[in-house]
Amino acid sequence: MVKLNKEIHCTIGGIIMELLSPKLDIIFKKMFSDPGNQPLLTDFLSCVLDVQPEQIQKIVIENSEIMPANIGDKVIRLDLMLSMDGKKIDIEMQCISDKAYKDRVLYYWAKLYTRDIKVGDKYSDLEQTISINICDFNMFECEEYHSTFGIYEKERNEQLTDKFRIDFLELPKARKYKSKQLRRLEKWMRFFNIKSEEDADMVAKIDKTMAQAVMELREMSQDEKTRAFAEAREAYLRDEASALNSARDEGIKEGRKEGIKEGRKEGIKEGRKEGRKEGIDIAMEKMRLFGMSEEEIKIILSL
Repeated sequence: MVKLNKEIHCTIGGIIMELLSPKLDIIFKKMFSDPGNQPLLTDFLSCVLDVQPEQIQKIVIENSEIMPANIGDKVIRLDLMLSMDGKKIDIEMQCISDKAYKDRVLYYWAKLYTRDIKVGDKYSDLEQTISINICDFNMFECEEYHSTFGIYEKERNEQLTDKFRIDFLELPKARKYKSKQLRRLEKWMRFFNIKSEEDADMVAKIDKTMAQAVMELREMSQDEKTRAFAEAREAYLRDEASALNSARDEGIKEGRKEGIKEGRKEGIKEGRKEGRKEGIDIAMEKMRLFGMSEEEIKIILSL
């Protein structure tokens, strides 16, 4: 589910307003794409890529537009594409869990990697392409909240190329992560995981960069146009998540019906021909193919 932290409030000029969620994609993109906030983007990239901020020379955002003139108009894609010192980078905030998300990330990476090559260009001119994905759900069965993928030989662990890189930042794991010494990337995970005004104050005390990030979040929360689009975006994501859940539940329901029907029919048919044991085995296999659990199969067979 997509959650905005409705209990978070900020007070600016004596006016109390709900603090917009920093992990809402429209807020995330606006914060990093506004020209005056490039130090925030530079610091975030340096933390993810594990380089010093001063090593990053030039960043050019390629799709800074985020909101149309009217709320009813279509909102363009909400990932953030940029070039940085001869590298192409795509940053995306993903709040809704999707089983096909890994494939989608790989597809987007491939499209970005080959986007600029033209007939007659050399393959060696293809730029390093990096996909950074901030996920508000768990992607992998590990404790680490930051996973970096490359292309390596299976036995020798030899890197094929450094032009492929995909990073995943899992926010739920970062919420549970406790370290004796605050790591550079961890401060950004704390920022995206802000759940209270107290959290915002604590993040702002980490360093000057995080103080600026929190201040920017509070200022966006005070802007009527930004708030209107943020609330519209949240409603859209909530409806999308609800539709996905409904489709999943309906699929499970129909799968169970078909599994029971086909399993019983095949079991009876084959059971009469080959005997009770073989009939039961075939029925069980059919039910497994329809996605039924072992517990469900046991219940059906007991009937």
